Amino acid sequence: MKIIDQMLAAQLQQRPELKAYEPEMRAFFSKYMSFETIRPDLAEAYAQKFSESELREVTKFYQSATGRKFASMMPQMMQAGMEIGQRRVTEHIPELQEAIQKKMEAK
Repeated sequence: MKIIDQMLAAQLQQRPELKAYEPEMRAFFSKYMSFETIRPDLAEAYAQKFSESELREVTKFYQSATGRKFASMMPQMMQAGMEIGQRRVTEHIPELQEAIQKKMEAK
């Protein structure tokens, strides 16, 4: 549920007017994006990309102390990655605006 919580928090931060609909959004995301719901699709995706022996190695890693820490930190790291990307885009938006403006003027 951490990923759903973080995803929902990010959306509500971007669009605060949706705060009144948070319970409905949470129910929707829980219904369609919970691990239990997507588990079969994830298993199929992993099976297509990794051999059985590779999956056994990955399983061994996640059973280690480092693997458990890695898994527990993943939602926070994904959030950090999204924030870094958003910050980078925001910092450089004038460059995009300039490129669009030049293209518009060339027409």
